[in-house]
Amino acid sequence: LANGYCTWADGNYYEGEDEDAQFGANKELLTNPPVWMKSFAAPQPYDFLSEGDSPTFFLLFDWGFRTLESFAYGGIAGRYEKVKEQLNSKGEPLNIWDVALDHYTDRDGNVTETESMWPYVADIQRSFAARVDWCAADTYEKGEHAPVLSIEEGTDLTVSVGENLTLHAKAVSTDSDCTVSVFWKIYQEASASWSKDLSAITIGPEITIQLPQEAKSGDHLHLIAQAQSSGHHRLTYYQQVILTVK
Repeated sequence: LANGYCTWADGNYYEGEDEDAQFGANKELLTNPPVWMKSFAAPQPYDFLSEGDSPTFFLLFDWGFRTLESFAYGGIAGRYEKVKEQLNSKGEPLNIWDVALDHYTDRDGNVTETESMWPYVADIQRSFAARVDWCAADTYEKGEHAPVLSIEEGTDLTVSVGENLTLHAKAVSTDSDCTVSVFWKIYQEASASWSKDLSAITIGPEITIQLPQEAKSGDHLHLIAQAQSSGHHRLTYYQQVILTVK
């Protein structure tokens, strides 16, 4: 099954696929990628290709995000927001959600505003690759696994205006030969508008922030902790902490 999976410019011709889907062997596609690929980053040989239905399916896996509580919280399948301008035939607003835009840093370090699942596409593909490897591993230990991550203080906290808050992440790997790195970020797009004034990224298991005076009761601040393994696939796991101003 894995041998039949297409990667970019792998030289393979896939029986049953149209010419405009021969991403392995069609030289015209390789020299002039489709618009939907150009808009993100130029593909490199043997890159995995995105699958259109993946967001719906991978959302059901445990990544540590809280998307199933609210699609507005974001996560592996992106962040969604209600479309307010669409009305039905009676002039009533339709309950439609559409993908929102988040800031995304590509492989070249360029920051753009694009569909909010793109920061996690690499995680999805690495997870897929690890699962393919599991099929050939005859023991659990021969496979590669995502780290285990927890937040000492919990993932739902009530905070006060002006409060200094320190959170501690604990991350371990079940793979004996892997270490784990931890990164924190403030998820500005899912948070109250004042979050853009706070430090956005912290490297290490601990993060300290001060809630600004302009925060209002009921405001939310979303923090994302990411644990990444040192293994071949660099598998990741997340925790999403939501702070509510009292």
